[in-house]
Amino acid sequence: MLASGLLRERITLESRQTTRDAVGGEDVTWRHEDDTWAAIDAISGREANVASQLAAVTSLAVVLRARTDVQATWRVRWGDRVLSVEAVLPSARKDRTTLLCSEGLNHSDQ
Repeated sequence: MLASGLLRERITLESRQTTRDAVGGEDVTWRHEDDTWAAIDAISGREANVASQLAAVTSLAVVLRARTDVQATWRVRWGDRVLSVEAVLPSARKDRTTLLCSEGLNHSDQ
């Protein structure tokens, strides 16, 4: 069982919504899905070449109570930080869902 005391961080889950504009381009908006409690741990950090510039990229594990609706196209807002969900990992015990996230690559800022 996932102890509630471990879930100390308040986060917002958002899903990506894409619509076509009049000239065929894409308009991307983010729809609020849920506010929930999570445990967040840094996994690794590295530098990556993003748009011909070095950028710090952090990998984080975001642990939530078990849920089946979260998708890898979503993002997590954690205070003023935006995390891209890279993978959604269910628990074998079905008591939690772990989101492997990245910060610094900017795919969720669009």
